[in-house]
Amino acid sequence: MMHKHENHLEIVFVAKERGNHIIGSTKYETRERDILIFNRGVVHDEIAQVNSDMPTYC
Repeated sequence: MMHKHENHLEIVFVAKERGNHIIGSTKYETRERDILIFNRGVVHDEIAQVNSDMPTYC
């Protein structure tokens, strides 16, 4: 679900597998060991690929 954080930034580490992250209106493919940083107020979402749990750590 698209969401944003008003009071803090979010750092995401993709532990394994592949998926997509949507930032604003742009979709990016993400994969194992990627690190993403979302500044506060940035609308974003994560989508695991089919048959993948794409564990992430925030």
